[in-house]
Amino acid sequence: MTALENIKFIETTVEIDILAVAVMKQFNLKSIFDAYYATTTLHSAPDHTIISTDDTFDKITGIKRVAPRSL
Repeated sequence: MTALENIKFIETTVEIDILAVAVMKQFNLKSIFDAYYATTTLHSAPDHTIISTDDTFDKITGIKRVAPRSL
């Protein structure tokens, strides 16, 4: 993944760990991974955009989901 242009690895932080649990509960997410992706998007992506086929992210306030096929 690191060989791809415009892909940046973002390490988790204690703040993201705690917020991921809150996002999981607030939006009734079933996957901790989705909660981490959502929280990292809200915390670290300036435009709060996530590229994903998973419509779970559509219900999270503040996140804009872009389907990969639309790129």
